[in-house]
Amino acid sequence: TLWLQYKQNLIVKFETMEGLNLLRELIKNKQFTQIKLEQDSLVLGGQRFERNQPTPFRGKKGKGDPLSLETLWLQYKQNLIVKFETMEGLNLLRELIKNKQFTQIKLEQDSLVLGGQRFERNQPTPFRGKKGKGDPLSLETLWLQYKHKDLGTNEYYAECQKNHVPRAGVIDKRDITSYLSGEIENSPCIVSSSSLPADLTSKRLRDVEPKNSPKKSKMEVPEYDPEELRADQKRFEEHLLRHRVANGDESAEQRPQKSVFIRADEGITRSITSKERVLHNRISILRSKKKHFTNIIDLVNSEQKKTEQKKREAQKLQQQQKTKQNQHYDRYDQKVDGFWQDKTKDVADFQIDTSGGFINDGASSAVPSKPQPVPPKELVRPKTPTQPSPRPKPVDKSNVYPIIIVPASVTSMISMYNVEAFLTKGEFETSAERKAAGTQKENNLFISRKLNSGATVKYQVVDTTTKFSSNDWKRVVAVFTSGAVWQFKGWLWSTPVEVFSNVKGFYLCYDDDKVGDTIKSWDVKILTVSRVKTKKHLASTASMHFWNDVDAFVRAKKGDIFAPLYSSEK
Repeated sequence: TLWLQYKQNLIVKFETMEGLNLLRELIKNKQFTQIKLEQDSLVLGGQRFERNQPTPFRGKKGKGDPLSLETLWLQYKQNLIVKFETMEGLNLLRELIKNKQFTQIKLEQDSLVLGGQRFERNQPTPFRGKKGKGDPLSLETLWLQYKHKDLGTNEYYAECQKNHVPRAGVIDKRDITSYLSGEIENSPCIVSSSSLPADLTSKRLRDVEPKNSPKKSKMEVPEYDPEELRADQKRFEEHLLRHRVANGDESAEQRPQKSVFIRADEGITRSITSKERVLHNRISILRSKKKHFTNIIDLVNSEQKKTEQKKREAQKLQQQQKTKQNQHYDRYDQKVDGFWQDKTKDVADFQIDTSGGFINDGASSAVPSKPQPVPPKELVRPKTPTQPSPRPKPVDKSNVYPIIIVPASVTSMISMYNVEAFLTKGEFETSAERKAAGTQKENNLFISRKLNSGATVKYQVVDTTTKFSSNDWKRVVAVFTSGAVWQFKGWLWSTPVEVFSNVKGFYLCYDDDKVGDTIKSWDVKILTVSRVKTKKHLASTASMHFWNDVDAFVRAKKGDIFAPLYSSEK
């Protein structure tokens, strides 16, 4: 029973204190090469101990189970407890920064070199974040924070991500820079290991499980000679200089001097970037191979040419009108040379001998031997007008107002009840709401609207066409359809296709309504409004689109009828 109890490590062996003391002594003296974790044992300075041999060091503040030698060693190596020698690295880092010996601080792949001594990059220090109430900050975090103290927060976070270093909090930046630069001797963020719990976090200790794999369990920390490191650094710098001279690069004196640790990483960086393949860069993303916009450029150029041509034609027409207005007939200001030749150039067609005389010389009769043909009207010289020509009669504009037709049904979206507010103010309310508010229905409604040119145009709005004459049908410029075919019964045009080929059609609906296939097959403009109060602005947008399309339709197909109205009335 005693033997089985011993093998199962359920009792504390009398010799376990020896292994714990030996492990602590080797760690204190930094003799890591004498600590070897093998398949079934832990070698400490030549003495072999079982890996799972328990020690008097117990978890849960001394109330838990005994921790084995391998657990303590792995826990130390994984930096999950505060080591008793971490203050040494913090003091050495502070001393080098105070003396501005930045060249002796090197952040390498797995370690931080401070004046020839090598420390683990993620080795925690007594310097804690959150004003001393947070987790311990590692040496690499403190060094990177001081190194980039002049950068902004976003730039500093980018550097931390680039170097794979945990970042320090913003509230700790001043304390870190002040303590490392020597401005203050003590900081409230430094919490000594003696004031911490013995096991620090027992939960983390329980998370550490023994590793039985020999590949993962072997852990050896080599010792480094400071003089050898300096010699290697010097040889590396000489190699870089020879490489630059061999490639015809500029001399070291002409080149801006880089820091030592940047130059030390150049070879590694070059080897890494040589294996990378750039898929996209800034220029390749902006350049599209599949899309070409030459058609847009051609379209813009053609539109510019059309605009310039229209502008030249308008200027030419304006100049001609101006010249015609200033030109008056003058009976004395006529071209004498060649006047009669121009007027009588076709006189030979009438067989007239202009050099002949009268029949019977000396006779008093002036009758020609042959009847003289009557010269055409173009040979008769026009008489000088004695009175100015009468002015044209003014246009009767009472019968030239553009007509807009709306549905007669009260249940339709637009009717005589709400059309005025929609077209003049850009506001939409249902016919039922306007009727309940006391709005009276008008049989004939007139709406005035000011154009961009300054002219004011009146529009006539109706909902019935029973008394329309042929002249009235010519004045129809827009029609609101409810979607029903019977709306066009009795019209001048028998089918909706004919209606919307002669008149601009519109269909008003809610933005969440589904437009029917019949409406989609007609040549109508769909205008949308919203039921939601926060989207009432859609009514104003729909009204603006309505007037823009009506103006374009009038200019294109009704310009001969409404040209005087659009240009003269203000």
